[in-house]
Amino acid sequence: LSAVLYQLCNSPESKQALLDFIRSLPEQDITDIQFIETPRQDVMVTLEETFGEQQRFVDAPLLSDGTLRALALITVLSQPSERLPRLISIDEPELGLHPSAIALITELCRSISRHTQIVLSTQSTELLDYFNADEVVVVERQQGETRLTRLSSEALQNWLEDYSLSELYGKGVIGGK
Repeated sequence: LSAVLYQLCNSPESKQALLDFIRSLPEQDITDIQFIETPRQDVMVTLEETFGEQQRFVDAPLLSDGTLRALALITVLSQPSERLPRLISIDEPELGLHPSAIALITELCRSISRHTQIVLSTQSTELLDYFNADEVVVVERQQGETRLTRLSSEALQNWLEDYSLSELYGKGVIGGK
């Protein structure tokens, strides 16, 4: 994470975009990202937090798991389009994140999806509600085979007038059980 962040932050535009995303997370008063070179020639991330007139520096190992996870996801998803791989696959991106951070991550996914394919896998019904039905593929194991079914907003139109995707999943309407 430190090495990728270091490369991203070499560009003032990328660094500012990254800081903007981080600042939009709940309870984050991060004003800067800095790097400290270690004796082994590695770099370590340090976040500068400002509270009124007080400033403090927090090294990455002292950050909460949720903050580190959010930082890692934001780093992966906010790379310049020319550096994005063809496919980004993230397993259970919602784990350990504040609900507003989940919203940010899903918006980042949506914004880069025109440059790369994004695959998010989850068992969280809550995450479903951040997506449209047409963006969801339900994976089921049936008679020893894996079946993939893309949902259709049109086919679910009547249901979606009264229920969210997570509620439809809970009712067994969209499969995945």
